[in-house]
Amino acid sequence: MGGLVDAVERSASALASPALLQERELGEVLGALDRVAARTHALLVAVAREGLGRGLHQGAGFSDVDWVRGVCPGLASRTAIEIALVARAAQQRVHAPLADAVQEGEVPLHRAAQVLRALMRIRPALGEAEYADATDLLTTAAGRAEFDEKDLARITSKLVATCLSEKEQIARAQAKHELRDVHESSLADGSLRRFVVTVGSDADYEAIRTVLMSPLAAPTPPKGAGEDGAQGGEPAQGGVPGAGSEATARRSRVSREAASAMVVSRWPSWTCGRRVSGATTRS
Repeated sequence: MGGLVDAVERSASALASPALLQERELGEVLGALDRVAARTHALLVAVAREGLGRGLHQGAGFSDVDWVRGVCPGLASRTAIEIALVARAAQQRVHAPLADAVQEGEVPLHRAAQVLRALMRIRPALGEAEYADATDLLTTAAGRAEFDEKDLARITSKLVATCLSEKEQIARAQAKHELRDVHESSLADGSLRRFVVTVGSDADYEAIRTVLMSPLAAPTPPKGAGEDGAQGGEPAQGGVPGAGSEATARRSRVSREAASAMVVSRWPSWTCGRRVSGATTRS
């Protein structure tokens, strides 16, 4: 190990004065250093993979990422995260071919990390065999030189969308359904009632709003009331004791019944599917 470090140090010293290089040599040296950097990343993955496999991070009381950062303080944060991601994934047999490809220089570190991030998203939606097929597919794509970064991003995005579109749509619809509700509360001395209706679509909102604004929701005037709504033609306020509260209670009752009937009838998944007196009821 000491000989390897010495050789690297000697090479670094020899290249410490790039001004002495010819123009043609500058490009060649840059290309060579790029290959050295890629090879270094592959070796870092190999060593981190072995260290995590032996549980060194746990013995030191660190997470895998913090352990890599601690032993390699010179690494950029993103690079340390990607090394830890690949090394951790390599502990599972299904990901071993991808980690092997990184260590052999067939797949660059950042492309392997990109593949693993996509695989993490689709894993809950796939069976074991399907996930293994997806892993093989993306490992092969990541190792193909004709696929640039944009190509690989399109491939991973397409796979994620294909695997998750239906599952996410179902989950989103279920989440909206669970949020639907009609909440009732008292105001003041209990003579007023408040209803909060939560809907999950514009269609539900428009239907409920239509019912609440329809004549069904209007208060019924007391018997003998004049056009101004007061009994015997007197003003509504103070003319008939209790007339205002009675109209308010009636309005609240009618509004509640109309809104509840609309909510229940438009959400059959809340019901047992049978109808009584023209309205869907819950069992």
